[in-house]
Amino acid sequence: MLRLKSLLLRDGVIQSPLAACTDLAFRLVARRRGLEFAFLEMVSAHALLQRNSKTLEMMKSLPEDRPLGAQLVGCDPGAVAEAAAALEEGGFDSIDLNFGCPVPKITGGGDGAGSAM
Repeated sequence: MLRLKSLLLRDGVIQSPLAACTDLAFRLVARRRGLEFAFLEMVSAHALLQRNSKTLEMMKSLPEDRPLGAQLVGCDPGAVAEAAAALEEGGFDSIDLNFGCPVPKITGGGDGAGSAM
């Protein structure tokens, strides 16, 4: 068993956030196979705050897609804090801050492993 604050996961298996993979359909199939805790794909703090339609579509969920975490990426501390507050208000069970992604598309903008936060 694994406890995450008030959540008790029977098997302790958590699906990591995977860009272009962990969309709603993937998460629902994984849950039908026993997954207890899932994450959205990585969410850009700026895209979330700008209410980017692609980002909002990627964040869609259903009641049976719980518990659900969000992974946030960004290099502006103010934007990351504001986006994290929005995710918390949105009911996400966990918020993971990505400071380790080595992908050039992400680090080129100063995010992930390119962050100086």
